[in-house]
Amino acid sequence: MSKFTFPVDTESEAFCLEIAKTMAFYFGLSLDDAIDRINKHWQHTTFAAGELLFHETTEYWARWIFLGNETWHLPSYWIQNQLRIERKLDQIQAHLGIAPPPLSELLQDLVRQGK
Repeated sequence: MSKFTFPVDTESEAFCLEIAKTMAFYFGLSLDDAIDRINKHWQHTTFAAGELLFHETTEYWARWIFLGNETWHLPSYWIQNQLRIERKLDQIQAHLGIAPPPLSELLQDLVRQGK
């Protein structure tokens, strides 16, 4: 049984799984979280071999689905560096017992939208 909630054939399912693995690698998500994001993004879509989906790389789709259309073009090394810095800062704050500042309403809305 497929982990994807939209109809896929064998080839597109394998491709979507690679997108999920790429997203998990770049953005520190679990594989299940990455699959959930893909399911939400393509919930009303059907893919089959030869579809436009395959005209882009798995990295392209991972970044597009996670970041949206405004920042997908950022180089992967920049994204990885930013995430590494944020994780280190979270670890330092946790070690020192410092609570992170509350998210702004705009950020809370983006989080609720899965962006």
